[in-house]
Amino acid sequence: FKSTPIEIAETATKISIPTSVSLIWDEALMLDGLEYITVDAANETYSSKDGVLFTKSLYTLVQYPIGSTRESYIIPDETVELANFSFGNSEAGKLRSITLGASLARIGTLNAGYGYRDSDEGTLNTSTGDIFYLRGFMDFDGEIVLSPQNKSFLIEDGALYSADKTVLYALCDGAATSYTCPETLKTIEVGAFFGCSRLKTVSVNAGLEEIMSYAFGYCSRLQLVAFGGSQADWGNVEKHSNWYYQTGSFNISFANN
Repeated sequence: FKSTPIEIAETATKISIPTSVSLIWDEALMLDGLEYITVDAANETYSSKDGVLFTKSLYTLVQYPIGSTRESYIIPDETVELANFSFGNSEAGKLRSITLGASLARIGTLNAGYGYRDSDEGTLNTSTGDIFYLRGFMDFDGEIVLSPQNKSFLIEDGALYSADKTVLYALCDGAATSYTCPETLKTIEVGAFFGCSRLKTVSVNAGLEEIMSYAFGYCSRLQLVAFGGSQADWGNVEKHSNWYYQTGSFNISFANN
């Protein structure tokens, strides 16, 4: 915390944020036993709703209390961004369904010591766009639901895409053993398959342009990436560092040689 540093016990189940707190670091409240968060109404930076921590206007969801006993959660329609690790990396909670609200457009925003945005104005420090903070790190085996009013994302066949299906944000189905990219796909985002430990085969379209870091991280059973183009085409796909982090060896096949 900044301004008035506060030390919080790791065993805390409920936390009340006082007026004096103006900055909360990434992951600061990612505590297994935390069930509820409240904020003093006079705090100018943060607010809470139903025990969940937000920026003042609900624009950014900062921290869902991962020890909560609720089984489903609907992200408010006012919320545009989800903070990095906002849903934790723990199996502590009972959450089995997350509904992405009407306005949600960015997932995995880091504050990096600068705080979170509370409106469309201002500079976005960084947005990794990685829904894997919901399903991979938390071993989230439940359902990710999209509000019918949301125009930023598309959920189809257990995968989360950009609305035009050019970006894959996540394979949400943790039980999937195979996945086939749509022909429209251009980018596999950070952590899109992260922690998909049952995934064995992935078929990738020839038009793919970029694979981001950790996209295939911890895919322990991955055996084959089948590429729809030639080996030369595969070489032209931009692959960021650690794109298959801690995954081990797997084969890559080519449709055209």
